[in-house]
Amino acid sequence: MRKVAIATDIGDYDAALVRRFADSDVVIIESNYDEVMLDRTERPQWLKDRIREVHFSNDQCACFVCDVLGRSRRAPRVIVQAHVSQESNTVATARDHLRSKLGHGHGAKLVQTYHLRESELITID
Repeated sequence: MRKVAIATDIGDYDAALVRRFADSDVVIIESNYDEVMLDRTERPQWLKDRIREVHFSNDQCACFVCDVLGRSRRAPRVIVQAHVSQESNTVATARDHLRSKLGHGHGAKLVQTYHLRESELITID
């Protein structure tokens, strides 16, 4: 049996969500904003606060993925970083942050998503 787990716009996570994602073949999780970049945007403070309430930062994404890996008997084949903000993040920043937290040896392929552009095709054999 193959398992794909997806979450966006959740703001925070708990042990129950980590358990649901454990042992997934594909993990799709948002990496919406970089803290420093969000602070530097021209957005009003109330909107920045709202973004922090409902979206995962790059750090939250990385911590969540590390928690999922720690709970899993096997690593996911693919980790997809989704819902990356155009204004307060970059695909490269999100990817590099996750890579630095994961280190080497996790075995998962990291896939990025883009605004108004398709990502690569993911097949699960």
